[in-house]
Amino acid sequence: MSNKILWKVYTIWFLRRIVPLMLAQAFFLVIFLKLLADKIFFGKVMENAVLVSGSNYWKFFKYLLGAFFQTHVAVQLFVLLILGIGALLLRDFGRALVSYLKTFKK
Repeated sequence: MSNKILWKVYTIWFLRRIVPLMLAQAFFLVIFLKLLADKIFFGKVMENAVLVSGSNYWKFFKYLLGAFFQTHVAVQLFVLLILGIGALLLRDFGRALVSYLKTFKK
């Protein structure tokens, strides 16, 4: 009985607190990606990175860093903003998942 009540309370909390934050962050992430789509063709960058690196992760990372530093400053800022928003989304998702798992351990 108490598990059902706890589940309902958690669901309401999740829908009121976490979902709006995740939607807002996803919205800004999509806006930044749309703005960057005019400047960077991400598919081609990743395709070239795979061709250059083969199966070596260090070469892949080195290529991506080189491509990043050869772009315009505005593009670099946009990429950093996207990475920051993505990190916030992952953090919020992780917190929600941990809270969800804690409800079943009690």
